[in-house]
Amino acid sequence: QSIRLASKILLHFDRYFEWPNLHNAVVGNGYCQGLSKQIAVLSDGRVVPCCLDGDGVMELGNLFETNLGKILTSERAVAIREGFARSVCTEELCQKCTYKERFKQGGSDD
Repeated sequence: QSIRLASKILLHFDRYFEWPNLHNAVVGNGYCQGLSKQIAVLSDGRVVPCCLDGDGVMELGNLFETNLGKILTSERAVAIREGFARSVCTEELCQKCTYKERFKQGGSDD
């Protein structure tokens, strides 16, 4: 599944998924590791629950203005995290994301 190109450089092959976009078709609910095992901080300081949200659609706050603890305990962040715990996508972008399919029972979690 991986090819070593050089020391500490691997080319990793994985299942195809469509990059999340608000223009994608709705694929529905499901579980994701966003806000439970991962977050992303964009270069301008915006915090989002997912590294696939490069446009900051689900911005939770900005580290240049608010501390991370406050951002992660915001109403929106809590709703997203609790939704995923119930396999419910509370955000439109998450409802249109196929990457979460890999977290279904029997799927890979990497």
